[in-house]
Amino acid sequence: MDDGEVFYMDVKFNGAPWVLAETWVEGEDFDNGEWLVASVTVPTNGKDRMKFRIRGGGDQGNDKIFIDDVTMSKKVPE
Repeated sequence: MDDGEVFYMDVKFNGAPWVLAETWVEGEDFDNGEWLVASVTVPTNGKDRMKFRIRGGGDQGNDKIFIDDVTMSKKVPE
């Protein structure tokens, strides 16, 4: 990805529309060729079914994002 290009994480619950959860900008939040460890906390408002998607915001067809070691967990209320 070129400097300033973005990729996004969106979430949706129980058939609702997609909502932006997080944004990463090349050159600010990550650099090409480097492993990025990231964590995103998404409030569920009591819903127990969620989908997520990662989408690129680059302006060329050759931009690539590699995602690995994804873990989802539910925080149990105290």
